[in-house]
This record gives sequence, structure tokens and C-alpha cells, in this order.
Amino acid sequence: MAHIYRGESLESVHFGQAVVVDSLGRILHAWGDASAPTFLRSSAKPFQAMTTISLGADEQFSWTCPERAVIISSHDASAEHLAIVEHLLRKGLLEEDSLRCGPHPPINGSTRDALIRAGVSPRPIHNNCSGKHAGMLMAARTMGWSIEEYEKPDHPLQQANAQTIGRLAQIDPKNIPLAIDGCAVPTFCLPLEKIAQMYARLVDDAGLDSRDQRSAHLVREAMQLHPELVSWSGHLTDKLGQHLGSRVISKGGAEGVFGIGLPEKGLGIAIKIIDGNPRALPAVVCQILSLLLHGVDWATMTSILNPPILNTRRDPVGRIEACFVRA
Repeated sequence: MAHIYRGESLESVHFGQAVVVDSLGRILHAWGDASAPTFLRSSAKPFQAMTTISLGADEQFSWTCPERAVIISSHDASAEHLAIVEHLLRKGLLEEDSLRCGPHPPINGSTRDALIRAGVSPRPIHNNCSGKHAGMLMAARTMGWSIEEYEKPDHPLQQANAQTIGRLAQIDPKNIPLAIDGCAVPTFCLPLEKIAQMYARLVDDAGLDSRDQRSAHLVREAMQLHPELVSWSGHLTDKLGQHLGSRVISKGGAEGVFGIGLPEKGLGIAIKIIDGNPRALPAVVCQILSLLLHGVDWATMTSILNPPILNTRRDPVGRIEACFVRA
């Protein structure tokens, strides 16, 4: 799917697969195996947020649009992200040690450096999934479920998540293989085309019931208005939102997974880079979107979304190019 050039010589190659699907599951374009089993990873977060909203947590705790965005997010632990997660925990009368996502070093350099200077270890709130976990805890509290071991596959909350994934993908949840994600909650393995269909149904919700339509609308709105909170400044999701506005919503996941919804087209896109390296995604995303979205200067947009490879002096020394046929 992508070639990496050093100067004018080919240095590396990334293989992958991608598919464009409408809300009825019809495949419009496919590259590689559209049925390849693929873990959603963090690309599941919009749908996990739909669960927390459908259970009433947004109304119970009066979630704002930025708060919903952080619940959907894979954040970088910037000061803004952390402030919102902390506020969510206070709203839910929750302690940080209730978060079961575990700690990892902040992605945000300023936050990470501050912890190092202070001699302080990362905490669960610095985990990129802490917003999602705060939302899950608040949903469990709304339903009167235990907040202990809410991350376990047999907890009612995770069972509700599986039901949401099944409804959006139109697959019996019992037939969806599960594993454990990096943040300790279940992750779901679906055919790539079903992941694309889920994103299509997120932006074209006519086939959903009224409960899912409402939660899809609120998730979609948060992703359109706050891409910088759903990801972080400079991330592909942020760049897509900043430069293409409400025409695109997107959410990446670990191991080179990327989901996209196109509201004006009612289409979903799912991409998987087989070796798991996300560096190929900007080139691949630009190639696919240039086929589907018109009225965009794609030469300029590609230079923004997929800039040259730089050396340590910030000199351009190479490039990443999509290498699959557009149609």
C-alpha cells in the first residue's frame, strides 16, 4: 500500500488492505482482502462511547461536547486532556485509582518532561485511554453496576459494549472473537469490511434504532467539532478535522488500524497496515479520500497530511507514497 523512498531509491514497503463500504454493507472499493480479520483496537472508541451514552451516562452527568470527545479519545495527556478527565472523575464521584487502564508515559512531551523533572511516575490518568475508562466508570455508576473489575469481559458494561459492536456490525456478538486490549478492556476482531460498515452507520444512522441514532449523533458531533481532543495536535485525526472540517471523522487504533466516516457520503472506510506501522497511514488515507471527496486541492492537502521524511536537521530526505491503484 505504501512505498518509502530515501532520496529517489525505494527503501521500504508497507503492505495492507483497505475497504470503502456504505451503511448497508455494500463494498464500493477494496484493496487487498476486505474480509481480513482485524482487531478494532482504539478504533472501537466511538462505539464504546455510544454504549456509555445509550446507558444514560451523558444525561446523568451532563456531559459536554468536549467531554464526549475525550471519552472517545486516544489522548496525549496534554494539560487540556488531563483537566477534562479529572473533571469527569469529579463529576462521577470517582477516584483516579478506580481507573483500570494502567499507566504509561504521557505521549505529550511537555507532560512527560514535567513528570521526569519532578521524579514522578506516570499514573493511570496519563494513559491515552483514561477518558474512555472514565466514561465507562460513569456508565457503570449510572446503571448501578459495580465499578470493580468493570474492564472484565463478563462485566455488564463490557457485555453492553459487545452488544453495541454487534448491532453496528450486524454480527451476533457471540460470533465476535475477543482479546484484551492494551488498556485491559476487551477488543473485538471483525472482518475489515464490517469495521468500515460500522463507520458508515455512525455517519448514516438511518438504519439504527432511536437510542443508537441519538448516541451516534452525539459521538459524531464530538468528533467533528473537537478532533484535537479525540487525538492531539498534529495527529492525523486532528489534521483531517482541521483541514477537511465536518466532511470527515476518523479514529485510529494500535497496529496500523484506521477508521473513517464521511458524513456527506454516508460511507465508511477501514484501513489496516499489515505490519502495524502507522507511518504509512497518511499516504494511504490521502489516496483513498482523493477518490471520494471532491472540491479539495489534494496536492496541497497531501503535502499537509503526508509531509516529507526529515532528518535530524529537519532537511527533507525522503517521502512516503501510496502505491495502490486509486479505483
